[in-house]
Amino acid sequence: MQNKLFITHETSKKIQYIQIITGNSDTIKINKILTKPTYVYETYLFIILNNNDKINIETNFFINNKNIKADIFLKAVLFNKSSLVHTGLIKISKKGTLAKAYLSSKILLLSHEAKAISQPNLEIETNDVQASHGSAIGTLNDEEIFYLNT
Repeated sequence: MQNKLFITHETSKKIQYIQIITGNSDTIKINKILTKPTYVYETYLFIILNNNDKINIETNFFINNKNIKADIFLKAVLFNKSSLVHTGLIKISKKGTLAKAYLSSKILLLSHEAKAISQPNLEIETNDVQASHGSAIGTLNDEEIFYLNT
């Protein structure tokens, strides 16, 4: 059984979107079109997978107006034989001048059998933007895992 929790919080000039995903096998697509100029969009995705859980998640963020700031953070922890594939995209249209965007994918494998793939992408159709992405998939050694279990 898969559990999903969504939280959206909006204040003056700022929108925060938080999603927590646990369990099962699924393909999840998150498409957001960001159009409010001078707004800050923050997205946090937290994923915890166990046993034979398999999740394919695609995140697409489209910046279609000027002076928008968008930060997307995916953090995942995988146990046992679980697997995660994350394909992320930030696309800044010609209207997206002065945009600032960052896409981050951090995945921790807590089993030698867990697997992950992360593919962050940027598509920029205009000049005068700041955009970057980062991705990391890592493990702990046996001593570190032992320490965490004590």
